Amino acid sequence: MDTEHVLLGILRVAPAPPEMFAQPLSIPWVSEYATRWHTPTTKIPNSVDLPLHADTKAVFDQAMSLADLYRCNLIRTEHLLLALATVANSHSAVILNKAGVSLDRLQAMLPGLPVGEQTGNPVALQYLRDELF
Repeated sequence: MDTEHVLLGILRVAPAPPEMFAQPLSIPWVSEYATRWHTPTTKIPNSVDLPLHADTKAVFDQAMSLADLYRCNLIRTEHLLLALATVANSHSAVILNKAGVSLDRLQAMLPGLPVGEQTGNPVALQYLRDELF
């Protein structure tokens, strides 16, 4: 699984606000742009674990660090989106750059998030680290 797949997942659950990007960021646009790295193949069954690309692991690690930094017990889509934009030379960073992403606007979202996320489990981040790495 590469970083553009994470970006597509985020767009499915939380479409990007158009004011963040110079070009509208949509699932069809990202899918089409990603074909430069991946050609569509047969679907992989849900029962198969997908290997994580090194860039994807770096994105998850960066998102966890951002959640820790802002004292969130949950990794939110905002953490993932900023991590996707900042992992250098990853496919998602290339796509977000092409879309005219504003890192300042992405970074401005994080301080406004609720501190602590009381609905989250305090050990959730450590559990995710253990599972992924």
